[in-house]
Amino acid sequence: MQVFHSSEWQATRYVTAEQIKQALDGFKLVGRRIKSMRLLGQSFYHTRYWVESTAYDILGDELPEEERQLQSEYENISQDLPFFRFLQTDEPLMILFEDGDHFEIEVPWESEFLMSMNAIPWEIKPERGVPNVDASVLFLPCLEQKIVDVKIRPQSAIATEAALEILLCLENGVKLCVGSMIDYTTITCLDEKDHALFLPFSELRPALSNDEE
Repeated sequence: MQVFHSSEWQATRYVTAEQIKQALDGFKLVGRRIKSMRLLGQSFYHTRYWVESTAYDILGDELPEEERQLQSEYENISQDLPFFRFLQTDEPLMILFEDGDHFEIEVPWESEFLMSMNAIPWEIKPERGVPNVDASVLFLPCLEQKIVDVKIRPQSAIATEAALEILLCLENGVKLCVGSMIDYTTITCLDEKDHALFLPFSELRPALSNDEE
């Protein structure tokens, strides 16, 4: 099976809002229905260490420290504990549409968007092993949904004026937000009010591939 190498990815780099908009218009994303998603690498937010750290933070300091540490251990995390529908990576996300086309995107630096359409084979093997989270499960509210609008806006979480993010607005009101955090791509599932969506650990854990870490 062919292996993905980022150096061989024939993607164009887009920097300004005008360049990004022209590229997105050219890809004709509006009207397409999302069928599946693939991450071609690791989500740093979904390593076993970060899952446990996130659980520890969510539990808060209301619990005695010993109990808090115990309940944040991977095997002991409550099935109801909520996690953001969010990932952070340094590899492309692939979005497959019902018509068979697929869109590839990565943000290797603030507002430097690498984007392409059908440039990476859908079944390609990731360069650095199996991704540690199933993007289709993580972003389940986006599946089977039609893109009704595509927006570009300043990234509010970053002080740099040039930092931008792309919003794929879906017919159910959900938005898939693609932005950056220094030299990492961030992808977040948002509701109509721009609040991050959650999923319980009972849904997240089957999507993770880090039980042996």
